[in-house]
Amino acid sequence: MRFENALGRSAIDLAELLTVCFEDYVIPIQFSPSAIAALLRSDSIDLESTLLAVDGDSVIGAAVICRRGGVTRLGGMAVAKPFRGSGVGSGLMSQVLDDARARGEREFMLEVFEHNERARIFYERFGLRAIRRLIGGNLVADPARAASPLAETTYEELAFAIAARGATATSWELSPAAVLQYMPPTAAYEHQGLRCAAHPLGESLLLVRSIALTSSDDAAKLSALVAGLATRYPGRAAQVPPYFPEPEFAEVFANVPFTPARLAQIQMHLSLS
Repeated sequence: MRFENALGRSAIDLAELLTVCFEDYVIPIQFSPSAIAALLRSDSIDLESTLLAVDGDSVIGAAVICRRGGVTRLGGMAVAKPFRGSGVGSGLMSQVLDDARARGEREFMLEVFEHNERARIFYERFGLRAIRRLIGGNLVADPARAASPLAETTYEELAFAIAARGATATSWELSPAAVLQYMPPTAAYEHQGLRCAAHPLGESLLLVRSIALTSSDDAAKLSALVAGLATRYPGRAAQVPPYFPEPEFAEVFANVPFTPARLAQIQMHLSLS
């Protein structure tokens, strides 16, 4: 087995090899070239640092590496099904940590699904520790609330609003840097200072990609904003992905019509300095 970076791989190649490596993963994942292109942009994936474990001519494992401002994030790691339990994952993890230290990075982080206890124990072996829970679910429009017209805003204004909340209010996908990589059909909206980004998916889903709270009457503001989204995107369920920090959002979500998702994530961290 040897390690190679992913710099020479096309989006088509990456979609195929990652789909193979993530076969029968704890959450089924099917990659497409367009999804890879979007992740490269929004998640700050560094192909030169992304590692592929290669056996002969076959890729048998992958560690997707994202980088921003002195922080390395493991965006995903998987091993092809026939090679699981053979030490490929441990080899990849040791190498990505060594590489991050050699680059002079100060922090290493990742997210793992809360119910994936085996993966959490694996990462703890390398010194990572859980720092917070990331939650998601479905926001439901209150039928008793009349929708207010939503004001459109810019990605930049949304990013500034998220940054003002501080580091504990953001995750990798919710960060100002990620917001600044949005593009249509993602749209940003504002209601009384509370901002969000919404992205229609398929025929029936509206992905609420980010929310910037205000610390004042946020539950009422969010309820009004969701009512406005329901009017603007009729017939779509508003889904919040599981990357919203629980300390920032749990109380607000508890006071609006909200159905928590079965899946949550645990953010893990290791200081490299």
